[in-house]
Amino acid sequence: MDNNILSVDTWQAGKFYFKDKILTYNNLFYYVVFDYTSSGSITTDISNGNLSGYIYDKGVNKPYFTWRPNFKFSNKNVPRVKVIQFGDGYAQYVPDGINNLLLNYNFVFEGSLHSTTAVLHFLATRNGTESFCFLPPAPRGQILRFICQEWSDVQEFYNNYTIEATFKQVPV
Repeated sequence: MDNNILSVDTWQAGKFYFKDKILTYNNLFYYVVFDYTSSGSITTDISNGNLSGYIYDKGVNKPYFTWRPNFKFSNKNVPRVKVIQFGDGYAQYVPDGINNLLLNYNFVFEGSLHSTTAVLHFLATRNGTESFCFLPPAPRGQILRFICQEWSDVQEFYNNYTIEATFKQVPV
C-alpha cells in the first residue's frame, strides 16, 4: 500500500482496498472506511458505508471529514461583540452579526501512517479555502461546516503519528 498523499488510485469494481486508501472517481476523492472488496458500483460502496468523503448537506454535495479526534480537545469561545461607549463609563454591548459565536476547535488526531496519510490528504485537498462538513464531539452533536487553515503533523515513533488541526466553524 502506498503511503503518500499524492498516491491516489481510481476506484475499480471487484478490487480489494485497505482501510484509509485514497480513491478517486469522477474527480472526487473517497476514503476507504475499512478493508473491503469493492462491489460492481461505487454508489453501492458509498451507500453501504465502505467509502466516505462526501455528504449531502443543505442541498450541496460537500466534503465530509469522518475521522475522530482524540478525547482531549478544546473549543475557544470568542463571541464577536460591538461595544458602544457612552459618557460616564457606560457601555452597551451588542452581538456583531447573526453568527457572532462560531466554534473554534483545536483537535489532535493520532494514528498509523495509513490514517495519517488519509487525513493529511483530505486537509491538503481543501487547501485551507474549501469548507467541509464535520460532526463535532459531544456536547455539540450536529453536523456543521468548518474550514481548516492550520495543521501540523509529527511522527512520534514507528507507525505512530500525531496531527494537530484547528477547525473553525463557517456560517452557512
